[in-house]
Amino acid sequence: MYEFPTIDGHIKAQDVIQYMLEHGETSFHISLMEESIYLFSHVEWQMIGYHVKLYQKLENKLSFITKKI
Repeated sequence: MYEFPTIDGHIKAQDVIQYMLEHGETSFHISLMEESIYLFSHVEWQMIGYHVKLYQKLENKLSFITKKI
Protein backbone atom coordinates (compact mmCIF):
# COMPACT_ATOMS: atom_id res chain seq x y z
CA MET A 1 0.00 0.00 0.00
CA TYR A 2 1.07 3.58 -0.55
CA GLU A 3 0.26 6.58 1.61
CA PHE A 4 1.25 10.19 1.13
CA PRO A 5 3.47 11.49 3.95
CA THR A 6 1.36 12.47 6.96
CA ILE A 7 2.09 14.23 10.23
CA ASP A 8 -0.14 13.78 13.28
CA GLY A 9 -1.97 16.82 14.63
CA HIS A 10 -2.63 20.24 13.15
CA ILE A 11 0.57 21.88 12.02
CA LYS A 12 1.62 25.25 10.66
CA ALA A 13 3.28 26.03 7.32
CA GLN A 14 6.62 26.46 9.10
CA ASP A 15 6.31 22.85 10.37
CA VAL A 16 5.80 21.65 6.80
CA ILE A 17 8.88 23.56 5.67
CA GLN A 18 10.92 22.02 8.48
CA TYR A 19 9.62 18.53 7.60
CA MET A 20 10.58 18.97 3.94
CA LEU A 21 14.06 20.23 4.81
CA GLU A 22 14.62 17.33 7.24
CA HIS A 23 13.76 14.93 4.39
CA GLY A 24 16.26 16.47 2.00
CA GLU A 25 13.93 18.61 -0.10
CA THR A 26 15.17 22.15 -0.71
CA SER A 27 13.28 23.36 -3.78
CA PHE A 28 9.52 23.46 -3.17
CA HIS A 29 6.46 25.67 -2.75
CA ILE A 30 3.70 25.06 -0.20
CA SER A 31 0.16 26.40 -0.06
CA LEU A 32 -2.60 25.88 2.48
CA MET A 33 -5.56 23.83 1.25
CA GLU A 34 -9.18 24.24 2.34
CA GLU A 35 -9.93 22.70 5.75
CA SER A 36 -11.98 19.51 5.59
CA ILE A 37 -13.91 17.13 7.83
CA TYR A 38 -14.04 13.38 7.17
CA LEU A 39 -16.62 11.31 9.03
CA PHE A 40 -15.98 7.67 9.74
CA SER A 41 -18.67 5.60 11.46
CA HIS A 42 -16.96 6.06 14.83
CA VAL A 43 -14.69 9.11 14.59
CA GLU A 44 -14.48 12.53 12.95
CA TRP A 45 -11.26 13.82 11.43
CA GLN A 46 -10.85 17.60 11.20
CA MET A 47 -8.12 17.96 8.61
CA ILE A 48 -5.78 20.70 7.46
CA GLY A 49 -3.78 20.05 4.33
CA TYR A 50 -0.91 21.65 2.47
CA HIS A 51 -0.19 21.27 -1.23
CA VAL A 52 3.56 20.86 -1.70
CA LYS A 53 4.99 21.30 -5.20
CA LEU A 54 8.53 20.05 -5.69
CA TYR A 55 10.81 21.81 -8.16
CA GLN A 56 13.55 19.21 -8.32
CA LYS A 57 13.68 15.61 -9.46
CA LEU A 58 13.18 13.08 -6.67
CA GLU A 59 16.03 10.59 -6.67
CA ASN A 60 15.72 7.59 -4.38
CA LYS A 61 13.67 9.53 -1.85
CA LEU A 62 10.46 7.55 -2.22
CA SER A 63 10.11 3.83 -2.83
CA PHE A 64 7.14 2.24 -4.53
CA ILE A 65 7.02 -1.45 -3.73
CA THR A 66 4.64 -3.98 -5.24
CA LYS A 67 4.02 -7.58 -4.30
CA LYS A 68 3.67 -10.07 -7.15
CA ILE A 69 1.18 -12.81 -6.42
